[in-house]
Amino acid sequence: MANSRYVEIVIRDQTAKDKEKKKPVSGESQPLGGDNDGQGSAGGGISESRVAAAKALMAYNRFGKPYIQQIVSHDINMTSLQTGAEELQQREQHIYSLASQAFDMGESIAVGALTGGVWGAVAGALLNVAGTVFTHIQKVQTVNTEKTLESLGMRLTDERAGGGIASSGSR
Repeated sequence: MANSRYVEIVIRDQTAKDKEKKKPVSGESQPLGGDNDGQGSAGGGISESRVAAAKALMAYNRFGKPYIQQIVSHDINMTSLQTGAEELQQREQHIYSLASQAFDMGESIAVGALTGGVWGAVAGALLNVAGTVFTHIQKVQTVNTEKTLESLGMRLTDERAGGGIASSGSR
């Protein structure tokens, strides 16, 4: 027997009748997109231009950026296969990484500026720098661990071949 289940979602717009009763959390009475010259002043909401810019940036991050990254990464990865030049691929990958970090910094500053003015831009830049620092710290730890494992592997190989410290030197 088939048991059909369904979920009904009802969304009601009750903001129009409750607008007069409830005050906004911040105590502001001006709605989103009010007349405040786009600077986020204490007397009003967010300007229409900021809302439009934020929507465009979020749409780009969600729909455009992943496809662009995939195309560029594919082209970089194909360099070694098509030309045999692994060094060229590594250079391209490094340049792409630096450009991506710079672009991400710009995005962080833009989002910060849209949401919090100058201090929001500063906060966005600081958060981006902190993320970059953490990434580099992790890369350094990974390289150090790889060095340690490689050294251990070489030492064990040397011992198996009879060249270790514990060997007597004559066989």
